[in-house]
Amino acid sequence: MKRAVNFDKSLISVTLEQSQNMRDTVIKPYTEKMGNCEMVLLGGDHYIFAQRPDDCADVIEQLLEKIDK
Repeated sequence: MKRAVNFDKSLISVTLEQSQNMRDTVIKPYTEKMGNCEMVLLGGDHYIFAQRPDDCADVIEQLLEKIDK
């Protein structure tokens, strides 16, 4: 049974904005500098591999297909 989590809904927009800012100012420039990276966004938290294993497997399979070419 899942337990309800209480949180301040007014913080959702702030959190989303901070996440977008981090992607735009830190992660995206870093991946572009590396030159051999691709950013893939999957909704979830720190343990995305446990929450969405099929989606993670798809991303990995696509990566391996690109490497094989």
